[in-house]
Amino acid sequence: MSPLPKLLPDVLSGVLDPGPVFDHAVPLAEVPDGHRAMDHRSALKVRVTYLSAGPTARVWFLPCRAGPS
Repeated sequence: MSPLPKLLPDVLSGVLDPGPVFDHAVPLAEVPDGHRAMDHRSALKVRVTYLSAGPTARVWFLPCRAGPS
């Protein structure tokens, strides 16, 4: 079972910062570029930012890439 349901409340409340997991970030409009970066192995985890910039921005999507090929 995924730990996400247990961890999500802590992330949303600011208790847990998942930021260090990401090595690349893209705005919502550039999600395909984020997936390409993972596919080309230039990024492992891409953070997607949507809504506004700054402290109220929503950023906690975790796109996944396929396993090693």
